[in-house]
Amino acid sequence: MKKQLLIPLIFLLIGCSNAKMKLLYSVYGIKQPKELNSTEIIKYANKIKLNNYEHYSISKKGFIYLSQSKESVNSMFVFDNNLNQIKPKKSISCSADNLEFIQNFTDSTKVIVLQNDSTSKVYQHIKSIEGDDIRINSDEFDYLIILTWAKFIGKLNKTNTLTWSQKLTEITFEGKKIKVIYLNLDPREFWNKE
Repeated sequence: MKKQLLIPLIFLLIGCSNAKMKLLYSVYGIKQPKELNSTEIIKYANKIKLNNYEHYSISKKGFIYLSQSKESVNSMFVFDNNLNQIKPKKSISCSADNLEFIQNFTDSTKVIVLQNDSTSKVYQHIKSIEGDDIRINSDEFDYLIILTWAKFIGKLNKTNTLTWSQKLTEITFEGKKIKVIYLNLDPREFWNKE
């Protein structure tokens, strides 16, 4: 906990010079993104224990869309069965707030539903882990939860995505069908064909 508070504080105090950013990158294991294939992604996911749910990839267009949005690489997206995004009423200021959101996203008094919000259509850019086009079938769930991650962000996969994933496996959602997937955001070999 102290380390998690110390790093952002140092970042705020020292600014963003290359040397200082390299220090931050080395502490969290953040690397320059590199192209990966599905075998490399699944091998790394198993190594860090991201193996509770099925893995998918994102299209190049989806990666560009997310990189231009305000979402971090480690994010959690929740959709209802009409594929409207659900967000907490109070804004999430840090990834730890997602743990509270995980417990309350089915409570209509604690969330807002973004109907037809074009900025929340991340599900339109999902591909199979091999890069094949897929279609999200909303008849299969009451809620779809997308947990994003990437090998290039190092330890943040364990401190964020893995924590959320484990929390979701601990909760029973009475009478609700919940579909959870991992969405990998590493650059892919199939992007050159898009």
